[in-house]
Amino acid sequence: MRFSGLTLSIVGTFLLVLSGALLLGILVVAIFWQNSLIQAEAERIRLLMGRVELNLADTYEHGALAASPGLRDLLRGEVAGDAEFLDLVLFDGASAVHSSERVLLPSVEQVVRNSSFRGHETIVLQGLSWAVLTPGRQMMIVARPVVLGGVKKGALAAAVDLRPLYKKLRGDFRLVGLYLLLNIVVFSVVGLYRMISLVLRPIERMVTISESYSVTGGTYFSGGSGSEFGRLSMALNSMLLRIEMDRNELRRIVQSLAETNDELRRVQNEVVRAEKFAAVGRLSAGLAHEIGNPLGIVHGYVELLRQPDLSSDDRRQFAERALSELNRIDRLIRRLLDFTRSQPRQNEAFVLREIVREVTDMFADQVRRAGIELVVEGDCHTMLMGDRDGLKQVLINCVLNSIDAIEMSGKRGGGKICVQIVEKKTSDDDRWVTISVSDNGVGIDVADKSLLFEPFFTTKEPGRGTGLGLSVSHTIVEAHGGRMNIDGTVGNGATVTIELPIKN
Repeated sequence: MRFSGLTLSIVGTFLLVLSGALLLGILVVAIFWQNSLIQAEAERIRLLMGRVELNLADTYEHGALAASPGLRDLLRGEVAGDAEFLDLVLFDGASAVHSSERVLLPSVEQVVRNSSFRGHETIVLQGLSWAVLTPGRQMMIVARPVVLGGVKKGALAAAVDLRPLYKKLRGDFRLVGLYLLLNIVVFSVVGLYRMISLVLRPIERMVTISESYSVTGGTYFSGGSGSEFGRLSMALNSMLLRIEMDRNELRRIVQSLAETNDELRRVQNEVVRAEKFAAVGRLSAGLAHEIGNPLGIVHGYVELLRQPDLSSDDRRQFAERALSELNRIDRLIRRLLDFTRSQPRQNEAFVLREIVREVTDMFADQVRRAGIELVVEGDCHTMLMGDRDGLKQVLINCVLNSIDAIEMSGKRGGGKICVQIVEKKTSDDDRWVTISVSDNGVGIDVADKSLLFEPFFTTKEPGRGTGLGLSVSHTIVEAHGGRMNIDGTVGNGATVTIELPIKN
């Protein structure tokens, strides 16, 4: 078995808990044992004091206590008989006699006087000394009232040194310490063996299986039946089965989504292309007259060139004028072909102002014939990165919608379309360019604002629009990370705002 971080943590925690529990138990036992020995010592002192009291009854003579012959010798002998006595004091209510001529412990006399005056036994613990596992009292004074000679009341006190008792107790606790150490070793070995068998080894097997598990490996968890690890193994096996089933289902869904996305891209390209051709059709209808006029002019110049009496200068001048009109027709046709040509979408760098100029040049003749003023504001040479043809299609749709709105309003000679380009910075130092296309046409009904970008929604008469122009334009703008919005009211025109990020 490898001793990993979890194994070492469990072993360390087990040893810490076991050692702490045993040490706490032995500490409690030591405190109670120490108190019990002190109480036993107090009882032993009472018995000794009873023997001294009997001896005093035979020795005491009426009169002054100090005049009793041999009293100090008696007390001294009692002290000598018990080496743990520090002092033995007899008080008769007036004076006190110590076992020693020199008073070593004045506090003993104070205790014996209090006991005599109060008439009950007094036990006082004084001083500090190290006991076994905790600090203890160094000295114990036991004082109790006595009757001297059957007449006079007094008190007898004995002071005992407790340090010899603590020394003996520490010697006994050495054996307890060896027993404690033996218990820790035995219980640790047994407990660790059981913990390793019941917990660590099953966990290690599960970790090994988890590390070596593969979808096609067919490896499953195994554990003892009936135990929590057995139930956990069954739960993990069920989880693995569900994971494999979910994995297969996810693989199927991903494949289906990929096919659906391919179909959506194909349909979207067809929709965009259809809308482009619809826009071209509307644009071609407006340019038909512009193409017909140059053709008529060319036809007239050709008829003039057939006259035999023309001078060489007139012939050259008529030919150049006819060629100029043909070039104008060629430019119009090329613009339409470039716009309708199906090309794969790709990101490229381009100047926005050039696209705006191409669109305005494309509509120049149509708006002039319709009496509409088309102006461009803002000399912005911002360089953008994106689908050039897509954004060009967006601008063409916006201008076409403005032309239709002005024509629907019935304005002749008073229509105006304004294309404005503004570059700005946001609070995050991001650069954006805003393109707004405004007109003074019929405007927008408030109820239609939320439906303007819906596919196939249109407010135009049948045959004048497919309802896909704004929807496709909105999709193209969002694909560039931009925003598109339309605002306006009925009778006051409308403004299409296109915001595009400038990517460095």
